[in-house]
Amino acid sequence: MLVHTEDKAVRLHLACGNIFLSDWINIDYESTMPGVVKCDLTKGIPFKDESVDEILASHFLEHLKLRHEAIPFLQECYRVLKRGGIMSFITPNFEVIYKTYDPRGMSSLAAATFGDGRTGWDYHTSGWWPERFKQLAEKGHIYTPGAPGGAYRVWNEGVEVIHMFTLWRPHSPYEVTAIFRKPGGTEATYPTWMKRTEIVGDGFLTPLRWRYKYSIKPIVVGIINRFPIIANPLRSIYHHIQK
Repeated sequence: MLVHTEDKAVRLHLACGNIFLSDWINIDYESTMPGVVKCDLTKGIPFKDESVDEILASHFLEHLKLRHEAIPFLQECYRVLKRGGIMSFITPNFEVIYKTYDPRGMSSLAAATFGDGRTGWDYHTSGWWPERFKQLAEKGHIYTPGAPGGAYRVWNEGVEVIHMFTLWRPHSPYEVTAIFRKPGGTEATYPTWMKRTEIVGDGFLTPLRWRYKYSIKPIVVGIINRFPIIANPLRSIYHHIQK
């Protein structure tokens, strides 16, 4: 059991991988980063009840089996979080992945959904999308046809939704971000990780702007460099898009 007695906020960066946040407790099972606490989070979160101020878990839930790993993990997050505390989850947005990759064929859809197995963690075993997070927040349940009565109970009460958005980070498209506040508490609390460049990079982008900046713009620049005569018309199109 990890116990903090210092008189300052306790923030947990769970399944941190190789992203280390100073002033946070960074926890991961396989990371080799100095200062990371090694812990198998499928076995629980080693903190006392209501002892943590903020939790961030980015791209972890989708690697957990829904009933036997993801739900217990969410329950642990709720257990250790103080009243009024913030818990944030970032996952691939299965809804967008399906709409994007289904027209490309079954192989592309399967790879995008379940992973290619290029590394030990390149696989997904549960799906997350805005409506699932919304239902979890409102009722404390996860609805799925295979559950008794059509839903698994995660928490005994709903939570407050601080933010729910489908913007993409520069290094990670097709995302959904869900930020919850546990009921109770006497002060307004907000997610502090959103100011950390280690997590958000240059900031969140709309899908359209992301596709332009990271997919279309490199192609346009290449064409301009190869065919300078069409540079001015392409620049005009670029400035129009920017507006």
